Amino acid sequence: MFPSLFNIILCTLLIANFFIQDFINQTIFTVIIITILVFNIISFIAAVFRKKSTNQKINILKEILKSLGANSDNLDLNKNLKLIVDEVGKIKQKIIATQNHNEYLNNYLNDLALKFKNINIILSYLEDKNIINIKNLIDKTNENTIQDIYSLTKTTISYETNYDNFDNINNARYENVKIAVLNDNELENYILELLLQQQGIKVDFFTKADDFSKYACIIADEKYDYHDKNTIILSNSNNKTNYIKRPIGKTRLKSLLAQYLKDFKSEYCSINNDKDMIIFLDNKTQNDYLLHIANKHANFNKVANSLSEFKTEILNHYKIIAIGYEALSYDYEAIVNSINIIKQDYPNTFVMLFLGNKHSKKSLDFADLIVKDASETQIAQAIKQCL
Repeated sequence: MFPSLFNIILCTLLIANFFIQDFINQTIFTVIIITILVFNIISFIAAVFRKKSTNQKINILKEILKSLGANSDNLDLNKNLKLIVDEVGKIKQKIIATQNHNEYLNNYLNDLALKFKNINIILSYLEDKNIINIKNLIDKTNENTIQDIYSLTKTTISYETNYDNFDNINNARYENVKIAVLNDNELENYILELLLQQQGIKVDFFTKADDFSKYACIIADEKYDYHDKNTIILSNSNNKTNYIKRPIGKTRLKSLLAQYLKDFKSEYCSINNDKDMIIFLDNKTQNDYLLHIANKHANFNKVANSLSEFKTEILNHYKIIAIGYEALSYDYEAIVNSINIIKQDYPNTFVMLFLGNKHSKKSLDFADLIVKDASETQIAQAIKQCL
C-alpha cells in the first residue's frame, strides 16, 4: 500500500518539477524525489525478502503436512496453518481411539489370563466321572475365545471342505516309516504325534536343523527355511502345494503324507467292528438315500432318528459313521468329543461328514471325508473301501 502511495507522489512531483523554474525549489523537489525513490527501492527489497520468507514458511508447512500424511498445493500461509491444525486434530482423535482400544485389549488379555487360570483349576479336579463334562466345558470356552480373538484380529480361518480325489480316502497306515518334525511348538508337536501315531508312523522332534537323511519325510516350521526333498511346511499364512496352513488340519496332513509315503503304505485292513454303518443326516430323505446306497454293499447298517439315538448308537463300534452338518450342529461339542474318543480306541473308524452347501466356522478335522458334491458312485466307492 505504502510503496504504491509514494509512487503516486513521486510521479506527481516529477510532473510538477517541469513547471518549477526556481533553483532552490527544484533542489528541494529533487531531494524529496530521491528520498521517495530510495524508500521505494528499500520497500521493494523488503517485499522481495518478505515474499521469500513467506514461501519458505509455506514450504515448511507443506513438509509438515506431508509428514502428517496430507498434501496441499495451496500458497496461502493461513490456509496451510489451518490444514495443519485440522490434521493434528485428527491425529489426536486417533491417539485417543488407540488408547481406548489398548485399554480394551489390556482388560481383555487380563480376562483371558484369568480364564486360563480357571481352566487350570478345573483340570486339577479331573476325574474319570467328570472328564466328559470338563472336556465339553473347556472345548466350548476355547471355541468362544478363539472366535473372539479372530474377530479382534479380523482373521478368517478356513477349513478344507472336501476331497477332490475319492481314491485316497481311507485311513491309510504305514509300515517301517519314521518322520522328523522340526518345530519348537510343543502343542503342535503333540498334535502331530497323535495324528502320526494313528497311521503307524514313528516321529522324532527337533528344534534345530540336522541331518534328516534317514527320515522318509520332514515336517518343518516355515521359520527354519528348510526346503529339502519330501518336506511338509507348517505355515501361518501360506497355502502352497507342500504347505499346511495353521491350525494343523488332519485332512491336509493325510493328503500330503499319502503323496510322500506311498512306498511305505501297508495293505488296508478292514475294521474289526461288529456293525457297518450308522447314519444320521439332516433329514429323512437324505437318510433313506444313503441307507439305500449302504445296503448294496453292507448288511449291518442303521439310521438314527434322533440325536439321543445317534449318541447311543455310535458307541456300538460302527465301521463308518455318517453325519450331516445340521445334525452335527445340534450338539457339536458332545458329538465331536464322542467321535474323538471312539477314534482313540478304533482309529480306523471312518467318519463321513455331509456338508452340502454349508460353510463351517468350526473345525471339521474330526471327519475323514467331508462330502459337498458327490455322485452315488463316489459315495459307494468310499463305503466299499472302508468296509
